[in-house]
Amino acid sequence: MKLCEIQLVINITGEDRIEDIELGINEKILSSAVNTVSAKIWLQVGYYRFLLDEPLPNFSGFTLKQIILGWQLLQSLAVVVFDSFTLSEQDNIKHLLNFAPRIARGGLVNAFARALVLDSQRAEELMNVFVFGRVHNQEVWLQPLVPYKDDFCLVIPSIHSVHLHRIVEGWMRQGGLDLDRRGPEFENFCLKEIVIAVEESPIKESIQILGKSINFTPPDERSEEIDIVVIVADTILLIEAKCILWPDESLQFANYRDTVEAAVVQITRKRDAVTRNRDSFSKRIKDLGYKAPENFTVACCVLTNSAILSGFPIATVPIIDLSILNAFFKNEHIKFELRHLGESIQKHSITFYINAKEAGDTLNTYLTHPPQLTETKKYVKSREIEFPLESSEFGKFLHEVYFVQVDVNEIRKQYDA
Repeated sequence: MKLCEIQLVINITGEDRIEDIELGINEKILSSAVNTVSAKIWLQVGYYRFLLDEPLPNFSGFTLKQIILGWQLLQSLAVVVFDSFTLSEQDNIKHLLNFAPRIARGGLVNAFARALVLDSQRAEELMNVFVFGRVHNQEVWLQPLVPYKDDFCLVIPSIHSVHLHRIVEGWMRQGGLDLDRRGPEFENFCLKEIVIAVEESPIKESIQILGKSINFTPPDERSEEIDIVVIVADTILLIEAKCILWPDESLQFANYRDTVEAAVVQITRKRDAVTRNRDSFSKRIKDLGYKAPENFTVACCVLTNSAILSGFPIATVPIIDLSILNAFFKNEHIKFELRHLGESIQKHSITFYINAKEAGDTLNTYLTHPPQLTETKKYVKSREIEFPLESSEFGKFLHEVYFVQVDVNEIRKQYDA
């Protein structure tokens, strides 16, 4: 109960629709809520933690934390409904509508009121955050309750197994939160995570992290603001940090890439400015209390808040996430590990350098082509999803997706040999 914060759905009753919703906590529902609770905890310690308690003007003043709890209640309802299906119902297209069960409005409002300790009016206002209507920026992933007469249908696939981080970003946008505030929070979060990783580095004595963004104005040139600067031996790494909303459809993916490409142009310009004005930049570093290498190499990258495009350079500029960057500092990537009863009994890992000088020399190459992605790329597969729609003119409606399917047995054989 303490981790979940609220009581969740443990049982439902009703004939043609769900009439009564029983709340409580049991081992089964706690097990199904593990992923959601873990994601919620990460949000509470990540770069969105300062935004979780702010009232959202477009959502009746509810905070993201309250909305997450409401969503958690709906997800537990979806789990109970899904678990009531037989295997034949799950796989039979004739039972497709079972995945959008009808729920009595009064019963749902009452569940919200009891779970979150709200009066009936506030409970209905919170429930309305999840109702899909005629608002242009709504999505069924964010609003899985579809009105049906006086009741609602809960679209189970839209809530049963989803990415909470991405959904929270959607509520931020819809709720009227100032999204520009995410940038500085993300930069501060990245700095703290990099500091932690460097503390575990075998070459930490040769790494300097500037404690905040740096303003650099070369003679007779425009002023530049560099988000993060890390000095590794004789290499100075300039980082453009970008906190971008998680994309979920074609237009959003296109906008995401446009944002990353714009960041590439920015960091390239800043890198070139530093390269042209080495003496001025060296002085700026020293004025801030850090040691500037005499003959330094300048590297740059774009650091994003998701793995999308990470490991795939754009215009020779590396695109990375924190896991790629921090793995370099820790100087280890575990390619294969076999564990038994919590103990490691076999492990195969790689390192990226043998000393500080080599670390500085190989940093840009590592960021451009992260070696830990080499094997992963080999296991990229495609799959066609056939929708239950068919047109006499166009035929079947197919959607092709790509995913990573690692062959564990093949890897085991490779390293056993």
